[in-house]
Amino acid sequence: MLVEREADVVRYFVREDFNPGSSKQILAYMRAKGIKPGRNYKTGADSTDHDTLVKLARKDPFFAKILEFREVQKIKTTYVGPNLARAGQDSESRIHSQFLHAPSNMRLSSIEPNLQNTPDDDDPISLARRFRNCIVASPGCLLVEADFNAIEAVLTGYFCGDLNLMRIATMGVHSLVLANLLDEPVDLSWPDAELARALSTIKAKHKSTPEYRGCKAAVHATDYGGSAMAVYMANPEVFGSLKRAQEICQLYLDLFPTLPPWWKALRERASKEHYLGGADHPFRYKHWFWDVTAYDAKRGKVPGSDWNKVCAFYPASTAAGVLYESALRLTDPASPYFIADLYFGKTPLRSLIHDSILGEIPISSLDHYIDRLSSSMTLPLRQLPYKNEDGNPAFLSFGVDIKVGRDWGSMVPIKQYKSTKILTFQKGGDHSGQEERQEEVLDVSTGPEVTSLPAPNSQEPS
Repeated sequence: MLVEREADVVRYFVREDFNPGSSKQILAYMRAKGIKPGRNYKTGADSTDHDTLVKLARKDPFFAKILEFREVQKIKTTYVGPNLARAGQDSESRIHSQFLHAPSNMRLSSIEPNLQNTPDDDDPISLARRFRNCIVASPGCLLVEADFNAIEAVLTGYFCGDLNLMRIATMGVHSLVLANLLDEPVDLSWPDAELARALSTIKAKHKSTPEYRGCKAAVHATDYGGSAMAVYMANPEVFGSLKRAQEICQLYLDLFPTLPPWWKALRERASKEHYLGGADHPFRYKHWFWDVTAYDAKRGKVPGSDWNKVCAFYPASTAAGVLYESALRLTDPASPYFIADLYFGKTPLRSLIHDSILGEIPISSLDHYIDRLSSSMTLPLRQLPYKNEDGNPAFLSFGVDIKVGRDWGSMVPIKQYKSTKILTFQKGGDHSGQEERQEEVLDVSTGPEVTSLPAPNSQEPS
Protein backbone atom coordinates (compact mmCIF):
# COMPACT_ATOMS: atom_id res chain seq x y z
CA MET A 1 0.00 0.00 0.00
CA LEU A 2 1.33 3.42 -0.91
CA VAL A 3 1.09 6.18 1.67
CA GLU A 4 1.77 9.84 0.76
CA ARG A 5 3.81 11.73 3.31
CA GLU A 6 6.15 14.71 3.44
CA ALA A 7 9.87 14.11 3.53
CA ASP A 8 12.85 16.40 3.90
CA VAL A 9 15.16 16.10 0.93
CA VAL A 10 18.59 17.64 1.09
CA ARG A 11 19.82 18.87 -2.28
CA TYR A 12 23.38 19.97 -2.89
CA PHE A 13 24.55 22.38 -5.57
CA VAL A 14 27.57 24.52 -6.33
CA ARG A 15 26.94 28.21 -6.86
CA GLU A 16 28.95 29.40 -9.85
CA ASP A 17 30.71 32.71 -9.46
CA PHE A 18 28.99 35.32 -11.61
CA ASN A 19 31.16 37.17 -14.09
CA PRO A 20 29.44 40.39 -15.23
CA GLY A 21 31.76 40.44 -18.24
CA SER A 22 30.46 37.09 -19.50
CA SER A 23 27.86 37.41 -22.23
CA LYS A 24 27.15 33.68 -21.81
CA GLN A 25 26.14 34.12 -18.16
CA ILE A 26 24.09 37.23 -18.94
CA LEU A 27 22.21 35.28 -21.62
CA ALA A 28 21.62 32.50 -19.11
CA TYR A 29 20.11 35.05 -16.71
CA MET A 30 17.85 36.33 -19.49
CA ARG A 31 16.58 32.85 -20.30
CA ALA A 32 15.98 32.07 -16.63
CA LYS A 33 13.93 35.26 -16.32
CA GLY A 34 12.10 34.69 -19.60
CA ILE A 35 13.64 37.80 -21.15
CA LYS A 36 14.11 37.95 -24.90
CA PRO A 37 17.77 38.70 -25.76
CA GLY A 38 18.97 40.96 -28.52
CA ARG A 39 19.94 39.75 -31.96
CA ASN A 40 23.25 39.99 -33.79
CA TYR A 41 22.13 41.11 -37.23
CA LYS A 42 25.21 39.69 -38.95
CA THR A 43 25.25 36.21 -37.40
CA GLY A 44 21.68 35.88 -36.17
CA ALA A 45 22.94 34.77 -32.75
CA ASP A 46 21.55 35.99 -29.40
CA SER A 47 23.24 39.18 -28.24
CA THR A 48 23.81 41.21 -25.07
CA ASP A 49 24.87 44.34 -26.98
CA HIS A 50 24.69 47.82 -25.51
CA ASP A 51 21.38 48.82 -27.12
CA THR A 52 19.67 45.68 -25.84
CA LEU A 53 20.87 46.22 -22.28
CA VAL A 54 19.84 49.90 -22.34
CA LYS A 55 16.26 48.88 -23.16
CA LEU A 56 16.21 46.14 -20.50
CA ALA A 57 17.75 48.42 -17.84
CA ARG A 58 14.53 50.43 -17.77
CA LYS A 59 12.73 47.46 -16.21
CA ASP A 60 15.46 45.45 -14.48
CA PRO A 61 18.25 47.16 -12.46
CA PHE A 62 20.46 44.11 -13.05
CA PHE A 63 21.11 45.29 -16.59
CA ALA A 64 21.88 48.84 -15.42
CA LYS A 65 24.63 47.36 -13.22
CA ILE A 66 26.00 45.41 -16.18
CA LEU A 67 26.19 48.64 -18.21
CA GLU A 68 28.00 50.38 -15.35
CA PHE A 69 30.48 47.49 -15.13
CA ARG A 70 31.17 47.64 -18.86
CA GLU A 71 31.78 51.39 -18.68
CA VAL A 72 34.26 50.93 -15.83
CA GLN A 73 36.03 48.12 -17.67
CA LYS A 74 36.30 50.14 -20.87
CA ILE A 75 37.83 53.13 -19.08
CA LYS A 76 40.15 50.87 -17.06
CA THR A 77 41.40 48.64 -19.87
CA THR A 78 41.43 51.17 -22.70
CA TYR A 79 42.62 54.33 -21.00
CA VAL A 80 43.70 54.07 -17.36
CA GLY A 81 45.83 50.92 -17.24
CA PRO A 82 47.78 51.31 -20.50
CA ASN A 83 48.36 55.03 -19.99
CA LEU A 84 49.64 54.59 -16.45
CA ALA A 85 52.18 52.13 -17.81
CA ARG A 86 53.23 54.54 -20.59
CA ALA A 87 53.50 57.50 -18.21
CA GLY A 88 55.66 55.40 -15.89
CA GLN A 89 58.16 54.90 -18.70
CA ASP A 90 58.58 58.64 -19.35
CA SER A 91 60.86 60.88 -17.30
CA GLU A 92 58.18 63.62 -17.17
CA SER A 93 55.22 61.21 -16.71
CA ARG A 94 53.93 62.12 -20.15
CA ILE A 95 52.20 59.92 -22.69
CA HIS A 96 53.13 60.21 -26.37
CA SER A 97 50.41 59.19 -28.81
CA GLN A 98 51.21 57.98 -32.33
CA PHE A 99 49.24 59.72 -35.09
CA LEU A 100 48.08 57.95 -38.22
CA HIS A 101 45.94 58.61 -41.28
CA ALA A 102 43.85 55.49 -40.68
CA PRO A 103 40.55 57.15 -41.66
CA SER A 104 40.48 57.37 -45.44
CA ASN A 105 38.95 60.87 -45.32
CA MET A 106 42.29 62.47 -44.30
CA ARG A 107 41.30 62.78 -40.66
CA LEU A 108 43.95 61.96 -38.08
CA SER A 109 43.68 58.91 -35.89
CA SER A 110 45.92 58.05 -32.96
CA ILE A 111 47.01 54.99 -31.05
CA GLU A 112 48.71 54.31 -27.73
CA PRO A 113 46.58 56.08 -26.60
CA ASN A 114 43.68 56.82 -28.92
CA LEU A 115 43.12 60.49 -28.15
CA GLN A 116 40.55 60.87 -30.93
CA ASN A 117 38.11 58.61 -29.09
CA THR A 118 38.86 59.72 -25.54
CA PRO A 119 35.30 60.03 -24.21
CA ASP A 120 33.95 63.50 -23.49
CA ASP A 121 30.94 63.75 -21.23
CA ASP A 122 29.02 66.76 -19.94
CA ASP A 123 28.40 64.97 -16.64
CA PRO A 124 31.15 66.20 -14.25
CA ILE A 125 31.05 62.97 -12.20
CA SER A 126 31.10 60.54 -15.13
CA LEU A 127 33.99 58.12 -15.52
CA ALA A 128 34.81 59.61 -18.91
CA ARG A 129 35.17 63.07 -17.45
CA ARG A 130 37.21 61.75 -14.54
CA PHE A 131 39.70 60.21 -16.93
CA ARG A 132 40.09 63.55 -18.71
CA ASN A 133 40.74 65.09 -15.30
CA CYS A 134 43.87 62.92 -15.18
CA ILE A 135 45.39 64.74 -18.18
CA VAL A 136 46.94 67.79 -16.48
CA ALA A 137 49.21 70.66 -17.40
CA SER A 138 52.66 70.94 -15.89
CA PRO A 139 53.14 73.36 -12.94
CA GLY A 140 52.69 77.01 -13.91
CA CYS A 141 50.93 76.06 -17.16
CA LEU A 142 47.42 75.62 -18.53
CA LEU A 143 45.85 73.42 -21.15
CA VAL A 144 44.19 75.38 -23.97
CA GLU A 145 41.84 73.76 -26.48
CA ALA A 146 40.68 75.71 -29.54
CA ASP A 147 37.83 74.06 -31.44
CA PHE A 148 36.48 75.12 -34.83
CA ASN A 149 32.84 76.11 -34.41
CA ALA A 150 30.58 73.69 -36.38
CA ILE A 151 33.15 73.43 -39.17
CA GLU A 152 31.81 70.24 -40.78
CA ALA A 153 28.22 71.47 -40.71
CA VAL A 154 29.29 74.75 -42.32
CA LEU A 155 31.29 72.87 -44.94
CA THR A 156 28.33 70.59 -45.65
CA GLY A 157 26.33 73.72 -46.49
CA TYR A 158 29.26 75.05 -48.52
CA PHE A 159 29.58 71.98 -50.71
CA CYS A 160 25.86 71.51 -51.28
CA GLY A 161 25.52 75.23 -52.09
CA ASP A 162 23.16 76.07 -49.22
CA LEU A 163 23.94 79.49 -47.73
CA ASN A 164 21.08 79.05 -45.27
CA LEU A 165 22.65 75.89 -43.82
CA MET A 166 26.03 77.64 -43.62
CA ARG A 167 24.41 80.47 -41.67
CA ILE A 168 22.40 78.33 -39.27
CA ALA A 169 25.22 75.84 -38.63
CA THR A 170 27.19 78.39 -36.61
CA MET A 171 24.12 79.38 -34.56
CA GLY A 172 22.79 75.94 -33.65
CA VAL A 173 21.20 73.78 -36.30
CA HIS A 174 20.21 71.17 -33.68
CA SER A 175 18.27 73.86 -31.81
CA LEU A 176 16.53 74.93 -35.02
CA VAL A 177 15.35 71.37 -35.70
CA LEU A 178 14.18 71.06 -32.10
CA ALA A 179 12.34 74.39 -32.29
CA ASN A 180 10.38 73.15 -35.29
CA LEU A 181 9.77 69.82 -33.60
CA LEU A 182 8.33 71.50 -30.50
CA ASP A 183 6.63 74.34 -32.41
CA GLU A 184 8.65 76.98 -30.61
CA PRO A 185 8.72 80.37 -32.37
CA VAL A 186 11.83 80.75 -34.52
CA ASP A 187 11.89 82.64 -37.81
CA LEU A 188 14.83 82.33 -40.22
CA SER A 189 14.11 85.85 -41.46
CA TRP A 190 15.18 87.27 -38.10
CA PRO A 191 18.53 89.12 -37.99
CA ASP A 192 21.50 86.95 -37.10
CA ALA A 193 21.87 88.30 -33.57
CA GLU A 194 18.21 87.77 -32.71
CA LEU A 195 18.08 84.30 -34.25
CA ALA A 196 21.31 83.26 -32.50
CA ARG A 197 19.90 84.38 -29.13
CA ALA A 198 16.69 82.45 -29.69
CA LEU A 199 18.51 79.25 -30.66
CA SER A 200 20.91 79.63 -27.73
CA THR A 201 17.95 79.92 -25.37
CA ILE A 202 16.37 76.78 -26.81
CA LYS A 203 19.63 74.87 -26.38
CA ALA A 204 20.05 76.00 -22.77
CA LYS A 205 16.47 74.98 -22.02
CA HIS A 206 16.52 71.55 -23.67
CA LYS A 207 20.18 70.49 -23.83
CA SER A 208 19.82 67.62 -21.35
CA THR A 209 16.57 66.29 -22.83
CA PRO A 210 16.20 63.23 -25.10
CA GLU A 211 14.58 65.49 -27.71
CA TYR A 212 17.67 67.67 -28.07
CA ARG A 213 20.02 64.68 -28.09
CA GLY A 214 17.82 63.07 -30.72
CA CYS A 215 17.95 66.16 -32.94
CA LYS A 216 21.73 66.31 -32.57
CA ALA A 217 22.17 62.63 -33.44
CA ALA A 218 19.81 62.92 -36.40
CA VAL A 219 21.55 65.99 -37.84
CA HIS A 220 25.05 64.49 -37.54
CA ALA A 221 24.05 61.26 -39.25
CA THR A 222 21.76 62.80 -41.86
CA ASP A 223 24.38 65.32 -43.01
CA TYR A 224 26.29 62.40 -44.52
CA GLY A 225 23.37 60.45 -45.93
CA GLY A 226 22.60 58.30 -42.91
CA SER A 227 19.13 56.73 -42.79
CA ALA A 228 16.58 57.16 -40.01
CA MET A 229 16.86 53.43 -39.31
CA ALA A 230 20.63 53.70 -38.80
CA VAL A 231 20.16 56.74 -36.55
CA TYR A 232 17.56 54.92 -34.47
CA MET A 233 19.59 51.72 -34.16
CA ALA A 234 22.58 53.73 -32.88
CA ASN A 235 20.48 55.65 -30.32
CA PRO A 236 17.33 53.66 -29.44
CA GLU A 237 17.19 55.00 -25.89
CA VAL A 238 17.16 58.58 -27.19
CA PHE A 239 14.40 58.25 -29.79
CA GLY A 240 12.20 55.64 -28.16
CA SER A 241 10.84 54.52 -31.53
CA LEU A 242 11.82 54.33 -35.17
CA LYS A 243 8.88 56.56 -36.04
CA ARG A 244 10.28 59.37 -33.90
CA ALA A 245 13.70 59.09 -35.54
CA GLN A 246 12.08 59.21 -38.98
CA GLU A 247 10.10 62.30 -37.98
CA ILE A 248 13.20 64.21 -36.85
CA CYS A 249 15.33 63.19 -39.86
CA GLN A 250 12.59 64.20 -42.27
CA LEU A 251 12.12 67.52 -40.48
CA TYR A 252 15.80 68.27 -40.97
CA LEU A 253 15.61 67.45 -44.67
CA ASP A 254 12.50 69.64 -45.02
CA LEU A 255 14.47 72.54 -43.56
CA PHE A 256 17.46 71.93 -45.86
CA PRO A 257 16.20 70.23 -49.05
CA THR A 258 19.51 70.75 -50.89
CA LEU A 259 21.08 67.75 -49.13
CA PRO A 260 19.47 64.75 -50.96
CA PRO A 261 20.28 66.05 -54.49
CA TRP A 262 23.88 66.65 -53.40
CA TRP A 263 24.16 63.10 -52.03
CA LYS A 264 22.72 61.70 -55.26
CA ALA A 265 25.21 63.60 -57.41
CA LEU A 266 28.15 62.48 -55.26
CA ARG A 267 27.10 58.84 -55.32
CA GLU A 268 26.53 58.80 -59.06
CA ARG A 269 29.88 60.45 -59.74
CA ALA A 270 31.83 58.22 -57.33
CA SER A 271 30.11 55.13 -58.68
CA LYS A 272 31.02 56.08 -62.25
CA GLU A 273 34.55 57.48 -61.79
CA HIS A 274 35.48 55.55 -58.61
CA TYR A 275 37.02 58.61 -56.98
CA LEU A 276 36.20 62.05 -55.61
CA GLY A 277 38.42 65.06 -55.07
CA GLY A 278 41.62 65.92 -56.81
CA ALA A 279 41.36 69.06 -58.92
CA ASP A 280 38.02 70.17 -57.42
CA HIS A 281 39.04 69.64 -53.79
CA PRO A 282 40.10 72.76 -51.85
CA PHE A 283 43.31 71.02 -50.75
CA ARG A 284 43.60 68.65 -53.75
CA TYR A 285 42.89 65.59 -51.64
CA LYS A 286 41.74 62.58 -53.65
CA HIS A 287 39.87 59.49 -52.47
CA TRP A 288 39.16 56.28 -54.36
CA PHE A 289 35.78 54.55 -53.88
CA TRP A 290 35.24 51.01 -55.15
CA ASP A 291 32.08 49.95 -53.34
CA VAL A 292 29.51 52.73 -53.67
CA THR A 293 26.88 50.23 -54.80
CA ALA A 294 26.73 46.44 -54.67
CA TYR A 295 24.53 43.74 -56.19
CA ASP A 296 22.25 41.48 -54.19
CA ALA A 297 20.69 38.40 -55.79
CA LYS A 298 17.27 39.18 -54.29
CA ARG A 299 17.21 42.97 -54.11
CA GLY A 300 19.39 43.83 -57.08
CA LYS A 301 21.40 47.06 -56.80
CA VAL A 302 21.94 48.01 -53.14
CA PRO A 303 24.13 50.49 -51.23
CA GLY A 304 27.72 49.36 -50.76
CA SER A 305 30.16 50.05 -47.95
CA ASP A 306 31.11 53.42 -49.52
CA TRP A 307 27.50 54.60 -49.92
CA ASN A 308 27.68 57.18 -47.13
CA LYS A 309 31.46 57.64 -47.13
CA VAL A 310 31.22 59.56 -50.39
CA CYS A 311 28.82 62.03 -48.73
CA ALA A 312 31.24 62.63 -45.86
CA PHE A 313 34.40 62.96 -47.95
CA TYR A 314 34.39 66.63 -48.97
CA PRO A 315 33.31 68.19 -45.63
CA ALA A 316 35.39 65.87 -43.43
CA SER A 317 38.58 66.00 -45.50
CA THR A 318 38.31 69.76 -46.01
CA ALA A 319 37.87 70.29 -42.26
CA ALA A 320 41.04 68.24 -41.77
CA GLY A 321 42.86 70.41 -44.31
CA VAL A 322 41.76 73.61 -42.58
CA LEU A 323 43.04 72.26 -39.26
CA TYR A 324 46.39 71.22 -40.75
CA GLU A 325 46.90 74.58 -42.44
CA SER A 326 46.24 76.36 -39.16
CA ALA A 327 48.72 74.15 -37.32
CA LEU A 328 51.35 74.68 -40.01
CA ARG A 329 51.06 78.45 -39.68
CA LEU A 330 51.58 78.12 -35.94
CA THR A 331 54.80 76.14 -36.40
CA ASP A 332 56.32 78.07 -39.33
CA PRO A 333 59.10 80.42 -38.07
CA ALA A 334 58.40 82.76 -41.00
CA SER A 335 54.70 83.04 -40.10
CA PRO A 336 53.32 85.99 -38.08
CA TYR A 337 51.39 83.37 -36.07
CA PHE A 338 54.46 81.40 -34.98
CA ILE A 339 54.11 80.03 -31.43
CA ALA A 340 56.29 76.91 -31.55
CA ASP A 341 58.73 78.21 -28.92
CA LEU A 342 56.27 79.39 -26.26
CA TYR A 343 56.60 76.33 -24.05
CA PHE A 344 60.01 77.15 -22.54
CA GLY A 345 61.61 77.28 -25.98
CA LYS A 346 59.66 74.27 -27.28
CA THR A 347 56.33 73.82 -29.02
CA PRO A 348 53.22 74.10 -26.81
CA LEU A 349 51.13 72.05 -29.26
CA ARG A 350 50.12 68.72 -27.77
CA SER A 351 47.55 67.18 -30.09
CA LEU A 352 45.19 67.71 -33.01
CA ILE A 353 41.88 66.16 -31.94
CA HIS A 354 39.01 66.10 -34.43
CA ASP A 355 38.44 69.82 -35.13
CA SER A 356 40.53 71.20 -32.29
CA ILE A 357 44.10 72.05 -31.33
CA LEU A 358 45.16 71.16 -27.79
CA GLY A 359 48.11 73.03 -26.33
CA GLU A 360 49.97 73.44 -23.03
CA ILE A 361 51.16 76.95 -22.33
CA PRO A 362 52.85 78.83 -19.45
CA ILE A 363 50.35 81.16 -17.79
CA SER A 364 52.61 84.14 -18.47
CA SER A 365 52.35 83.51 -22.24
CA LEU A 366 48.63 82.70 -22.33
CA ASP A 367 47.36 85.94 -23.89
CA HIS A 368 50.05 85.89 -26.56
CA TYR A 369 49.35 82.25 -27.38
CA ILE A 370 45.58 82.67 -27.62
CA ASP A 371 45.90 85.77 -29.77
CA ARG A 372 48.04 84.00 -32.37
CA LEU A 373 46.16 80.72 -32.13
CA SER A 374 42.75 82.29 -32.72
CA SER A 375 44.09 84.57 -35.46
CA SER A 376 45.57 81.62 -37.34
CA MET A 377 42.44 79.50 -37.02
CA THR A 378 39.97 82.21 -38.05
CA LEU A 379 41.75 83.43 -41.18
CA PRO A 380 39.61 83.55 -44.35
CA LEU A 381 40.82 80.80 -46.68
CA ARG A 382 41.68 81.30 -50.34
CA GLN A 383 40.93 77.61 -50.86
CA LEU A 384 37.23 78.22 -50.00
CA PRO A 385 35.83 81.00 -52.19
CA TYR A 386 32.07 81.56 -52.41
CA LYS A 387 29.45 84.23 -53.01
CA ASN A 388 27.82 85.56 -49.88
CA GLU A 389 24.14 86.44 -49.37
CA ASP A 390 24.65 89.74 -51.18
CA GLY A 391 26.15 87.95 -54.17
CA ASN A 392 29.61 89.34 -53.51
CA PRO A 393 32.74 87.16 -53.67
CA ALA A 394 34.13 86.18 -50.28
CA PHE A 395 36.35 83.58 -48.62
CA LEU A 396 35.02 81.17 -46.05
CA SER A 397 36.29 81.43 -42.48
CA PHE A 398 35.35 79.77 -39.20
CA GLY A 399 34.77 80.87 -35.64
CA VAL A 400 36.69 79.23 -32.81
CA ASP A 401 35.61 78.19 -29.32
CA ILE A 402 38.49 78.35 -26.82
CA LYS A 403 38.57 76.67 -23.42
CA VAL A 404 41.24 76.79 -20.70
CA GLY A 405 41.95 74.64 -17.67
CA ARG A 406 44.48 72.96 -15.41
CA ASP A 407 43.24 69.57 -16.61
CA TRP A 408 41.49 68.33 -19.74
CA GLY A 409 38.24 67.51 -17.96
CA SER A 410 37.68 70.84 -16.16
CA MET A 411 38.19 73.37 -18.91
CA VAL A 412 36.12 76.55 -19.00
CA PRO A 413 35.49 79.06 -21.81
CA ILE A 414 38.23 81.66 -22.09
CA LYS A 415 35.73 84.49 -21.55
CA GLN A 416 34.63 82.89 -18.31
CA TYR A 417 38.25 82.41 -17.30
CA LYS A 418 39.14 86.03 -18.03
CA SER A 419 36.11 87.29 -16.12
CA THR A 420 37.96 86.48 -12.89
CA LYS A 421 40.44 89.24 -13.77
CA ILE A 422 43.37 87.14 -12.59
CA LEU A 423 44.24 85.62 -15.93
CA THR A 424 47.88 86.64 -16.27
CA PHE A 425 50.53 88.40 -14.22
CA GLN A 426 51.38 92.02 -14.78
CA LYS A 427 54.99 92.65 -15.74
CA GLY A 428 57.06 93.26 -12.63
CA GLY A 429 54.20 92.27 -10.32
CA ASP A 430 54.18 89.91 -7.39
CA HIS A 431 53.77 86.37 -8.70
CA SER A 432 53.24 84.73 -5.33
CA GLY A 433 50.09 82.70 -4.79
CA GLN A 434 49.98 81.71 -8.44
CA GLU A 435 48.65 78.18 -8.03
CA GLU A 436 46.10 79.09 -5.34
CA ARG A 437 44.62 81.86 -7.49
CA GLN A 438 44.61 79.62 -10.52
CA GLU A 439 42.59 76.96 -8.69
CA GLU A 440 40.06 79.64 -7.80
CA VAL A 441 39.63 80.44 -11.47
CA LEU A 442 39.07 76.82 -12.43
CA ASP A 443 36.35 76.37 -9.83
CA VAL A 444 34.17 79.01 -11.50
CA SER A 445 31.02 77.33 -12.80
CA THR A 446 28.96 80.29 -14.03
CA GLY A 447 29.09 82.28 -17.21
CA PRO A 448 28.49 81.47 -20.88
CA GLU A 449 28.85 77.91 -22.03
CA VAL A 450 31.10 78.65 -24.98
CA THR A 451 32.96 81.61 -26.33
CA SER A 452 33.05 81.86 -30.09
CA LEU A 453 35.62 84.16 -31.61
CA PRO A 454 34.17 85.55 -34.86
CA ALA A 455 36.13 85.01 -38.02
CA PRO A 456 37.92 88.26 -39.02
CA ASN A 457 36.74 88.52 -42.62
CA SER A 458 38.49 91.86 -42.99
CA GLN A 459 41.85 90.11 -42.89
CA GLU A 460 43.78 89.12 -45.96
CA PRO A 461 42.85 85.52 -46.91
CA SER A 462 45.40 82.83 -46.07
